[in-house]
Amino acid sequence: MASCKSLFIIFLTTLIYICDSTTVEKKPPARSQSFRLELGSLSKSSISKYAATSPSSSSSSRTYNSSVRVSSGPIVFLPIGTPSQLVPLVLDTGSQLSWAHCSPKRSKNSSAFIPSLSSSYHPILCRNNSNCPTSHPDDQVPLTCTNLRCTFSVSYADGTPSEGSLVHDTFTFSDSHNSPSPLIIGCSHDKDSSGAEGILGMNLGNFSLVSQLQISKFSYCISSNNLGFFYIGDNTNNPNYITKRIDFTNFPGDVRPNLDEHAYTVTLVAIRINGTKLNVSESAFRPDANGSGQTILDSATGPMYLVDEAYAEVKSRVESLTGARFNMTTSKDGLFEMCFTGNNNVTAAAERIGELGLVFDGGVEMVIPMERAMVDEGDGVSCVGIVNSMSRPGNILGHLMFRDVLMEYDVVNKKIGFGESTGCGS
Repeated sequence: MASCKSLFIIFLTTLIYICDSTTVEKKPPARSQSFRLELGSLSKSSISKYAATSPSSSSSSRTYNSSVRVSSGPIVFLPIGTPSQLVPLVLDTGSQLSWAHCSPKRSKNSSAFIPSLSSSYHPILCRNNSNCPTSHPDDQVPLTCTNLRCTFSVSYADGTPSEGSLVHDTFTFSDSHNSPSPLIIGCSHDKDSSGAEGILGMNLGNFSLVSQLQISKFSYCISSNNLGFFYIGDNTNNPNYITKRIDFTNFPGDVRPNLDEHAYTVTLVAIRINGTKLNVSESAFRPDANGSGQTILDSATGPMYLVDEAYAEVKSRVESLTGARFNMTTSKDGLFEMCFTGNNNVTAAAERIGELGLVFDGGVEMVIPMERAMVDEGDGVSCVGIVNSMSRPGNILGHLMFRDVLMEYDVVNKKIGFGESTGCGS
């Protein structure tokens, strides 16, 4: 995944309680409530300061200044426990279980969660040594019992594993709002490779924040200058930015076993570059019984991953448009193969390549200016943020393609909405 070293600040004004119960009671959300999480640039040197900051009180609510950065995904400092500890978690629409890196004691330059300092922390115990008492067992989150504790084991698309115990604890954001439903999270000894201390799972799985709190809608927008916001509920400040909508993909029954049913899946049907439709067969974008062809939205992934056939066509088209003049090269880590050196060359190459068009079912098209699809690799090298899926069976649309685009996940109506936004950073 690309390393995008921008940093953000987030302000949260809601309260979520994770109660001491193993049964998750799903209740309809309060549709009239919405919570805005604002993002702003933050220097790296400020991380430890914000990680140690306690909430400041006001007459009606508490406002938290929590640092956030985009690396493998938006990283948000969230207050966990009683009293609250600010823990950086990756906002991940591609996974379901939220988990935090847990540590027995404080250590220098660490924002890990320390269970012993939280009076509301409770591990989930097994009734015997074989059954975890969760109300929503899920094949994608394998559960076992170890020393009478319910434990989990998950593995992500890049091969990164995480293991730990299922627990309950409190997320506290304000004094005026709370969730009546308890949440289940993971307490792991692993640390996310991006520098975060865990994952905030936002897909459609039973353990996700979306499912446990019955969130009907959420949206986010990250601007090209690394400012932005994240909404839970209706986006009341930017209601008119959503101009196009795509339906979630419905899978035929015979292809479901090898696909991710909990992902936000859309039907990609074609790709255009500089106005030309690429010669990619429909089967490259059609989910099949082998798990290939699924196209998902994943905020914790940076670039766009395309299956072999589609990627080869994109690379060929970029090469034909840029030619020998721009000396296309590969990034140091070998991830990106369409890279250019020198600021003038990068700008000129992006202009020659033109716009990237993603055409979805129903003819809905997202048009992405190439300069927005470029990834700065440092040392004057920038790359087209599209890579080969290789061992990954499907297509992944990462967050780097959606800068200056408001992305809305309408869970109730099963639609993805999007629209160009000049207000991401405001």
